[in-house]
Amino acid sequence: MILEDATYENILHFVLKGKAYREIADILHISKNTVTDLVKRLSKTGSILPLQKRVSIYDPVINEIQEQILGYLQIKKISVAGQKTDSLKCDEIHLLLLAQGYNITKGKALDLIARGRKVLKESHLSIVHVPGRAVQFDWGTMNIQIGKGKSQRISLAVFSFPYSNYRKAYVLPNSGSESFVLAFQQFIKDIQGIPPLFVFDNMRIARKFHKKEEGIQLTQLFDDLTKHYHFEAHFCSPHCPNQKGNVENNVGIVKSAIKDSFVTSFASTDEFSEYVNFLVDDLNKRKHPRKSDTCKNLIHHEKLAWTELPSKDYVYYRKDHRKVNKQGMISFKNNAYSVPELFKGAKVPVHFSRKTLYVFSPDGSEVIAKYAITNVKKKRKHRVWYMLHKLKEKENGFLDSEEYKSLTKVEKYILHKIFKTDVSTFLEFLKLMKGQSKKKLRKFMARQKEGHDVEEMTPDILITKILCL
Repeated sequence: MILEDATYENILHFVLKGKAYREIADILHISKNTVTDLVKRLSKTGSILPLQKRVSIYDPVINEIQEQILGYLQIKKISVAGQKTDSLKCDEIHLLLLAQGYNITKGKALDLIARGRKVLKESHLSIVHVPGRAVQFDWGTMNIQIGKGKSQRISLAVFSFPYSNYRKAYVLPNSGSESFVLAFQQFIKDIQGIPPLFVFDNMRIARKFHKKEEGIQLTQLFDDLTKHYHFEAHFCSPHCPNQKGNVENNVGIVKSAIKDSFVTSFASTDEFSEYVNFLVDDLNKRKHPRKSDTCKNLIHHEKLAWTELPSKDYVYYRKDHRKVNKQGMISFKNNAYSVPELFKGAKVPVHFSRKTLYVFSPDGSEVIAKYAITNVKKKRKHRVWYMLHKLKEKENGFLDSEEYKSLTKVEKYILHKIFKTDVSTFLEFLKLMKGQSKKKLRKFMARQKEGHDVEEMTPDILITKILCL
């Protein structure tokens, strides 16, 4: 309790005169305990007046000091090693304040420094998300026991809508380009639409990094994807994952749901994938934390902003180079594929998906060979059209070679029925047919077989009729 200054003076006057504490209290209309406490203060401090009031943090001088401290906390100094920057230490800030003439104790300085650090600590705005406009993507990784072997590192491709909090997760062997394409295509098929905006972090499979060039440059893969599926790719600022905080949170939620399920091993990756789909579907059935509906129902409000799926899927091709050996073949995944003998010894670009292999000319300007990729190992795939010069020189052994076995049924039929197994004439026929559509040959033979006049046809007539089609 703080009294008026005149009251303190009267109390001191009556105490020095020797009046009783009760009598002083009655005269001044205060409590006897107050008089007792003030006399104790007088004996301890030599003054009956109250101690100096504690300075408020809103005092003008304190506010001025706080502003100085905020400035010092943002200063970076080069470390002794010269390899990184450090913030000023508390003792250094206190010395700087004293040098500026502020009479402040170290304890008070530490208190203000702690307050300043809280002020500078990053906080985020609450963004209002438009339904269906954007979807966020991020990778997550987990070590999962698959089968009886060691645990495997599995990647989770997580897509999340910030408006509805609806999420989808896909199990992939890694976070590479092909894995992303598989996850992306499965995601848009599952939701039956394409959102206009996808938000990514600065993935190297998506964005090129060049110090000299300004602006954002997409990789060839993402440039193809955005054009094929007609969506816009947006990237977070470096080291700012909060710009896609919804998917960051959902990656953690999905991983926690897997860990908390107490299922420690799976028979196969497919089984683990099915289990992840089950957990994610259960999460989507839950109520949105800030809306009065489930995430699964809220996703229907977002579909109006999506575009339709294209008629054909984008096909991802990986790129590499192969050297053509002296047999006119390249090796690929433990198999050999023939290319035109003109390119023997050359290094040729190859583009390949899971099903198809394209071989390009050395300058990459044209496709010189195309094959369906076989899963059978250690096989050689020949095409006689590519090696006519070699076969002409070795025509005596042609019927016993792998090249002969690689002929189609139509080609073998022509060789034996029309050319009467004359290899030399047959090879001349193939030379004339080089560059012609193979479908044209099959279609012609199908028509002639219906007329039953194929065997009576001479090579000259055959060549003339096919070339005239």
